Amino acid sequence: MSYHIYRTKGFILGSWDSKEANKTFSIFTREFGLIHASAQSVRSISSKLRFHLQDLSLADISLVKGKEIWRIVSASGNELYGSLKGNMEHVRLYVRILGLLKRLLHGEEKNERLFDMVNEAFEFLKSGKIPNEQMDNLECILVLKILHNLGYVGEPDKFKHFIEKTEWNESFILAMAGVQRDAIRAINQSLKESHL
Repeated sequence: MSYHIYRTKGFILGSWDSKEANKTFSIFTREFGLIHASAQSVRSISSKLRFHLQDLSLADISLVKGKEIWRIVSASGNELYGSLKGNMEHVRLYVRILGLLKRLLHGEEKNERLFDMVNEAFEFLKSGKIPNEQMDNLECILVLKILHNLGYVGEPDKFKHFIEKTEWNESFILAMAGVQRDAIRAINQSLKESHL
């Protein structure tokens, strides 16, 4: 019996052990949204997959859809997380954003726009073009974009520019300084109302 192999990029939001050497992963994918996928014998010393399926990493993953769960058949790592490790402020932001996605995403629902938005923000972060003192501004913009995309926050005029603009650059980040306090208030309010 042959199976169709699906290929996708995915952020590994978390994992848990299953059976003797298996592991199940919670993955935010570009093509399928949030999925749970198992990898056979990934915890064994001889597994080649274990190096590419680390929590909080971005990976290129090949999957087979089973009756109840996806199964990972191959993976190759993407150095996004590793490339941020030299700057703890970047790592903290990366971890907080993936934690927020883990909190907000539920079930398989394709959302390429959200995936691309997050990935592009991380690529900009990796470029090193943003000073550490502007990290709060970047985080505010990205969280606003995520919450708006998922329907948790509206589009007030004062945030419209930040929600709609797709290109990341330093002047875009600096512009958040003038409305950051209001943005944080809107973010906290939407999270409180969503009970998440």
